[in-house]
Amino acid sequence: MNQMTSVAPVAEKVLRRSGTRDSALLMVVVWLMPVGIHLIPWSGSAPLGAYLLPMFWVTLVATYLFGAGAGLLVGLTAPLLNGMITGFPSAQLLSILAFELAVFAIVARGLIRNSPGFWLSGPFGYVAAKVASTTVQYFFPVFGGMGEPGAFFIRSVQTALPGMLALALIHLALVKIRPLPDDWDAT
Repeated sequence: MNQMTSVAPVAEKVLRRSGTRDSALLMVVVWLMPVGIHLIPWSGSAPLGAYLLPMFWVTLVATYLFGAGAGLLVGLTAPLLNGMITGFPSAQLLSILAFELAVFAIVARGLIRNSPGFWLSGPFGYVAAKVASTTVQYFFPVFGGMGEPGAFFIRSVQTALPGMLALALIHLALVKIRPLPDDWDAT
């Protein structure tokens, strides 16, 4: 029996494209990075992850290296794994964060594909994801409890400024360390 038959189609494509070893390593990093950040003692007004955005880091790296499919897989599993281990994000934020990470992966993929050297793809992708989730909150208050959507957007972006800087630096490092080939078209 083929090992891939029980894996979801997107996950199967990601595993085939990146290889089982690379995928396993990526998933370990996906688990370790956010968990490690959330385990650092912190007494700020929001969890440290809200400032540093580690789930967006690993989603950006997955998207850059393996494409949007890997980015989506990482973005949808990272919050769930992290929440089960550390309690962050809260159940209330889990759906909104997963939605934002999915939008982020898609936007980042488009920016990377069209301009791979544009090292601000991460911050632009983050803001686009926040705009998308704020729009959804206005028209479909499915996420609820976040307060007024516009105020939540502004508060989130202000809090995430250090994380957006980290996203820019991570993308810059990726571009310098592993430039994409001219025919890169990861999906």
